[in-house]
Amino acid sequence: ESDEESIVLTAEDIPSIEASVSDIAGMLSPEFETEKSDGGVDEKNIINNQVNDGRQEAADMMTQAAYAPVKKPGMNAENLSDRPEPGLVLVTHVVPHDEEGFCGEDILYLVNSCDLRHGEKDIFHRFEQEHGNGNVQFSMANSFKPGVFDPETLLHERIYGLTLFMSLPGPLKAMDAFEAMTEMASVIARNLGGDVHDETHSIMALQTIEHNRQQVRDFVRKQKLADKK
Repeated sequence: ESDEESIVLTAEDIPSIEASVSDIAGMLSPEFETEKSDGGVDEKNIINNQVNDGRQEAADMMTQAAYAPVKKPGMNAENLSDRPEPGLVLVTHVVPHDEEGFCGEDILYLVNSCDLRHGEKDIFHRFEQEHGNGNVQFSMANSFKPGVFDPETLLHERIYGLTLFMSLPGPLKAMDAFEAMTEMASVIARNLGGDVHDETHSIMALQTIEHNRQQVRDFVRKQKLADKK
């Protein structure tokens, strides 16, 4: 168990992002059982060999993604320092099942596959537009102080928790940003083996997700009313 202190998120640490986050689970092919054909060809061995080849190809792809250079924000990416004080901050934690933490190599695979970019405050951000452009949807920090990631060393590190957060105003499509952050937390938990926790560090309940979703709706509605005045 790590003896590091949990990071305390402040308004200055808050970013946000949009675009659908794809679940990358299920890359491995299922095994198939068949009998030998009348011609005596061992179809089972042929298929098993194909399955093994597919698994090796998937493993190679994962390794390539993990070892690929960490992406940086695009030329037209939002500068978080230009953002106004947040009116709403939503936080989600992902806690590993393994007491030794998440493998840094696995984290790099996910951030590269899901197009998170390493940028301001030395943490990862996801943006509303492709190639890391537009406004920040959500950000991902190390849950333990100082909360940052070093791309040069992350590959060989163990991470004891990940914190995803978004702030409003920020992303132009606030609900899309919230759904993307929620899905990203789920993707991490499913693929790396962990639990999704709410901002109080309790297991994330469906009621909490819906409550947060309603908070986003309410904030957007109030913002639209304010803009009309």
